[in-house]
Amino acid sequence: NTVISIFVLNFLVAMLIGVFSMSFAFASQESVFLKVYSLKLNYDTSVETLIAYGKYDSQNSRITSRDFPSSRTGTRPVELVLINFNEEMSSEEALNEIKKMGYRPAELKELLALGIAYPNIPDEFPITALGSVLSEGDGRWTVPVIWGSNKRSLFLVFFDRGWNEDDRFLAVRKS
Repeated sequence: NTVISIFVLNFLVAMLIGVFSMSFAFASQESVFLKVYSLKLNYDTSVETLIAYGKYDSQNSRITSRDFPSSRTGTRPVELVLINFNEEMSSEEALNEIKKMGYRPAELKELLALGIAYPNIPDEFPITALGSVLSEGDGRWTVPVIWGSNKRSLFLVFFDRGWNEDDRFLAVRKS
């Protein structure tokens, strides 16, 4: 009786763990977190001014208007979308998914504007703008990220790195 009880108990535990794992795996494959933020952005504002308004405690010195020129001009309303795919992926995969959803990847000025308008968001997780890339001169590319655990940071990470399920990407609704 004791052996049968232990067997049944182990079987039930195995079933519960198996069902939980399947549900979790299914949920993580299907879950995409979206949060929308609307603001007006003056694209004529320099990167340096946006960085100053963002009050970053640390920043990469290569993040400048010269290294990140923008072809967008004027002031216009922008709908920024914060996306979390809740899975590991490459930058190319993230870009493809963003485009399939009807968005374009955010550029540096849009990322900086989000950090100014909503300063507490980057405290929770890193946010990346895949729409602005900088050549490092050795064949590798970097993209800007804002994050702020205890202090606000603006830095560059390699485009070809893998992203984990906690990373967030900023996108813009195509107009």
